[in-house]
Amino acid sequence: MTATFALRAILPYVPNEKRTLLLRTDLAAGLTYYVARGRPLIQPEKVPKTEYSWDEMAEKTWSNEDVHVPKVIRALKTVAVERGEMDEELARNSAGLVVREKIENGKRWSMYGHGFDETWDEVLKEN
Repeated sequence: MTATFALRAILPYVPNEKRTLLLRTDLAAGLTYYVARGRPLIQPEKVPKTEYSWDEMAEKTWSNEDVHVPKVIRALKTVAVERGEMDEELARNSAGLVVREKIENGKRWSMYGHGFDETWDEVLKEN
């Protein structure tokens, strides 16, 4: 996520003749990871609803020592709200899931196969 988010910031400074190569490389890396994880289904209906606003979630992230938490929240908000490239409700609920799991429940980052039914079963048990 960090590299892909950074790519958005540096792309304007990359010479035009190198942009296609850079984007293809990023896409290839993302697809390789996706295929290596078993091509999980995207199941947005399984993401639990959150009661938090973007501001509330941002406030909660400052108390967390894991620097990835605020980066995830910021990335989701940027993609959905500022750029309109993702459904805002899905992005906010996804961010809320990170807040719940990482900050409120103190869990480590999940290394399960995201998108698989077994993984969602574990997440949804706690709702």
